[in-house]
Amino acid sequence: MAADAYARTLHNITLGLLARRDLGELLENVISSAGQIAHTTNVYIALVDEETNLIRPMVTMGVFRDQTLSSLKSGEGLSGRVWQSGAPLMVKDYDSWEGRLPSFSLGVIQSIVGIPLKSDARTIGVLGLAHDRQSQRVFSQEEIELLSQFAALATLTIENVRLSQSATQAADRRAILYRASQEVSAGLDIEQVCAAVHRAVQQVMPCEDFIVAFYDEARHEIIPAYIIETPRRRVTAPPYAADRGLGGHIVRTGQSVRLNSPEQILSSGIVFMPYGNGPVTSSVLGVPMWLKGRIVGMLSAQSYQPQAYSADDQELLEMLAAHAAVAFDNARLFAETQFLAITDSLTEAFNRRHLLALAEREFERARRYTRPLSLIMLDVDDFKKINDTFGHQMGDRVLQIVAKRCRQVLREVDIFGRYGGDEFAIVLPETDIARAQLIARRLCRQFVRAETDPNQTTAAGVTVSVGMAFLDPTCSNLEVLLGRADQALYAAKQAGRNRVSIWRAV
Repeated sequence: MAADAYARTLHNITLGLLARRDLGELLENVISSAGQIAHTTNVYIALVDEETNLIRPMVTMGVFRDQTLSSLKSGEGLSGRVWQSGAPLMVKDYDSWEGRLPSFSLGVIQSIVGIPLKSDARTIGVLGLAHDRQSQRVFSQEEIELLSQFAALATLTIENVRLSQSATQAADRRAILYRASQEVSAGLDIEQVCAAVHRAVQQVMPCEDFIVAFYDEARHEIIPAYIIETPRRRVTAPPYAADRGLGGHIVRTGQSVRLNSPEQILSSGIVFMPYGNGPVTSSVLGVPMWLKGRIVGMLSAQSYQPQAYSADDQELLEMLAAHAAVAFDNARLFAETQFLAITDSLTEAFNRRHLLALAEREFERARRYTRPLSLIMLDVDDFKKINDTFGHQMGDRVLQIVAKRCRQVLREVDIFGRYGGDEFAIVLPETDIARAQLIARRLCRQFVRAETDPNQTTAAGVTVSVGMAFLDPTCSNLEVLLGRADQALYAAKQAGRNRVSIWRAV
């Protein structure tokens, strides 16, 4: 190419390159422009991946588009040798060259040249061009020099676009992290916090699978709390000993884990706990959740694609884990506060205020929709005698046993609370009087030989009396229903205790 023609071509190419702001578009423009300079349609560009220390083909055209171009190590193939030496390399007869890659078919390429893309003393990639067998052409020294000049311009432009995209991505990630930290911190429920962290991770990195697991230090167990498997399928897994699995490894070492290939996963020595039935995981990123100098769990993003996670991804997930650890602790404290606000501290049954609030709601629902509703009042027989004989500490133990054994009989939908002193109330939604009688009799049988002494040195037999009432058209409000059950309880006491009595209209 004549000097003036090249100057005009380079000027036009320069304008085209500078106008690109997207790396993919820029690389397409680079190989197209290089082909114009060397009069060939067979061009590729490969860039060095500093994370994997490999040179990876990015964009191809001509014969290279029809071949399988793989990532190469330094010194491997034409690209690897140019990357290693930092100097252009031209091969006149590719089929007879000792460095030819087996993946290339024989008889396709006549000559090939690799031009380094150099930024200062660092080679960031290779521009490769070839003439096919039909052309019978080789690259001249002048073309190599012109391509080297062009490569210098292309390198500068690529670096500028990369820096611009990196700055944009960093700003986007910071914005996502800021929004995520606000959303995570606002969560007062562990499930909400898990979902918020998951959404944030999905926005910034590959995340086909996602795991939140907590560490129970007392039991030395990893407790998987939130597992999502593509396509957005919730998976459950039982707790496992903290000397196993990814969670156990992170708890033991206190270090993040980043594995970017099945080979790395296999050679890591980590015995991964199986869950779900999705595709094989090819990349794993797991980070510890630290709180007040202790590891309280881990976050893990996982991908079915190799080379999914970078050092930047790890840093971002570590920052999210720091926010999540505090948010999970806040959610735990909030849940404990809520529990204490509605729970009787001695028996862990609902306290009177919360019991009556739930009972009122069930009463109104049953009356509005004409649904069955029964109510049981229960108290301990001769409770004052137990206190006087064995002491109030034993009396407290009796109440704890009563509450525990009631819960063993009742359903999850039943509402159980301490009404006052040694008296408990049980609301039975969707339960007619016949079914309620069965439940009441089972409650009585639970206490005939209840052991009250935690050391089993005193076998104080405990019995209970039960009064029952059910919603009927004459029951105008909850107070009436409670009064009727209380009257039935009094009748059971008068009849000799340790029995069930049903309220009936006189």
